[in-house]
Amino acid sequence: FTNSGSRDDISAIVRRHTGAGEPENGQVVRCRAARGGWTFLFVAAKLVLGVAFYGRRFGGVDPSNDGLNQRYGRYEDDPSYRELEQELIGRHGFARRWDDVAKAPFLWNASTRTFITYEDPQSIRIKGDYVREHRLGGMMVWELSQDRDDILLDVIVSSLGR
Repeated sequence: FTNSGSRDDISAIVRRHTGAGEPENGQVVRCRAARGGWTFLFVAAKLVLGVAFYGRRFGGVDPSNDGLNQRYGRYEDDPSYRELEQELIGRHGFARRWDDVAKAPFLWNASTRTFITYEDPQSIRIKGDYVREHRLGGMMVWELSQDRDDILLDVIVSSLGR
């Protein structure tokens, strides 16, 4: 297994296309599978980008590259954003790092070899800006209850300009 803030299976290569038979606004998103050479076309306005309001914690992680994209021994749990913010980020040996490919933070604890991937206001703003700039259909979240103070939800609303 490997862990990452982005998925290994599908690599979204997003471009704007215009041409005969396409929607009037000309916005079609082309997604290409990383394996197998498949290509899919979607109307951009029909795509919704999803973000999680919780993290994914892995233990027994290979320490190379601060655990990013490394093998792990076990999945541990899904801490809420509130738990991450109040109890883990910058505490108990966890250092915040940034994955510039996924445009998302992660926490690394070198002494326990624990890796946590998650979203925060910075990463959600980047994703919200992307949705707005590429005229995607919007954003969705899962587990709204994991953001009890609406910190992440407020960033979505402001980044989408609504």
